[in-house]
Amino acid sequence: MSDDNVPLDGNAAAGRLMDVFVFDMTAATVMCESCGCESALAMLALYGGAVGLVLRCPSCDAVNLRLLNTGRSIHLDLRGASRMSIPLMPYGDERQPRRRYPPAAQYLSSSERSADTNVERTNKRPSQRGPKTPL
Repeated sequence: MSDDNVPLDGNAAAGRLMDVFVFDMTAATVMCESCGCESALAMLALYGGAVGLVLRCPSCDAVNLRLLNTGRSIHLDLRGASRMSIPLMPYGDERQPRRRYPPAAQYLSSSERSADTNVERTNKRPSQRGPKTPL
């Protein structure tokens, strides 16, 4: 096996899988269609490049998941997995559900965030605005 074909573990696929799934997929379990081995997606062997990735069973090396990003669409092939289980809550904290969507402010640039705070300041009554600053 050459150095170019050394697999990573499934954790390396987390970012690409977040393009498709809302949840952290590295905690998901996958049952291999070929051998019946059930393992965390993070334990699958990852092969791939910039356009696509292939996740293989750690036991029998069968392909469990294929993901291809063409730039116009994402193609997901799960034919090698007979079942995938996705936990809805983080491990160790069964009381609080996982936040499904990050706060919208995370996606704003710093100039957009400051524009939002300026809007909030101008919506206040004059007595609540605070001191005026010279332009």
